[in-house]
Amino acid sequence: MTDELISIIIPLYNAENYVDKILPCILGQTYTALEILLVNDGSTDGTLSKCRQYQRQDARIRVLSQENGGVSAARNRGLAEAKGEYISFVDADDYLKPDFIEVLYRAATAEGCDVVCADYVETLGSYDLTPLNGTFPAPRAERTIESHIDVLRDYCKNTDQYGAIACAKLWARPLAQKERFDKLRYGEDTLYTQSTLRHAKRIKLLGYQGYYYIRWDLSATKRTPLNDYGRLTDYVTLKKEMVRICAGVQDETLLHTFQEQYASAIVTVARATIEMPPAESREIQRKILQELKEGRLFPLLPFPKRVELFLYRYCNPFYRAAMKRHLAKLTTPSPVRRKRIGDFSLQAEKVMV
Repeated sequence: MTDELISIIIPLYNAENYVDKILPCILGQTYTALEILLVNDGSTDGTLSKCRQYQRQDARIRVLSQENGGVSAARNRGLAEAKGEYISFVDADDYLKPDFIEVLYRAATAEGCDVVCADYVETLGSYDLTPLNGTFPAPRAERTIESHIDVLRDYCKNTDQYGAIACAKLWARPLAQKERFDKLRYGEDTLYTQSTLRHAKRIKLLGYQGYYYIRWDLSATKRTPLNDYGRLTDYVTLKKEMVRICAGVQDETLLHTFQEQYASAIVTVARATIEMPPAESREIQRKILQELKEGRLFPLLPFPKRVELFLYRYCNPFYRAAMKRHLAKLTTPSPVRRKRIGDFSLQAEKVMV
């Protein structure tokens, strides 16, 4: 029996430094019936040139080039072009074990699964695959999921992130092509994954740790700053869409949980407006209050956040001044912390001398 074609979609933007790492990793897979779609998303460095060099060396590679539209647009281009029976998304700066595709494919065909999820591992920013927290976590327990409500419950528990990322999976192509990635700056992976998994009839979670998510810039994983309003509004959009997705499973407890998360996200955006000019802040205030009203979310908030929104609406100048003082305390070191910083600096100077 001939192995089925599998499409691997790799979005690339100014990824010249990663091409020579990820492509040998893909080309060296033990499963060889591959269509490798390299989507150059308007790179301004040598990414496209390197991709074409590899294309000349291996007929399995197809290079697609487009104007810069972001990772979602690049993945959507790959989805539209993919011809394989299965699809796998891979980020250019990550790493796969040589048998990654084969292990997932054998699991998919053995049990008739729409999606197979590897247990991915986070590592520090290098290809020596140093564990992010010092040691690799124990592999997850393998199980099969046949209900979307179980996927949503796992996502709420936040104990397993398979429902939040599109990578580290093998998707049956008809399923993967049912949805497209939204052009969000935050949460595009989660929204696509959750939207698509709701159509799946059988999902296999493997304990196999074959996908390495490399944290090259740990600062990028920190919380979104309050003045990054664009990402914060995308965060609200994600939470709003999760309420919509959850509404289809008819579980009131779960729906209530997602509504609470949505309401809390709106409060976070309210806090972001304190750094904005009053006129701009008032327009956003109107939108925030409209969101709360339409979603009937205000009663779902804990009492302190309800008080906060009351002040935000009816005593906005006082709210802005109070929040600025609160944030200043969070960013200004206490006397004890200042002493520790001073002691550390003095020790560093002695070492340098």
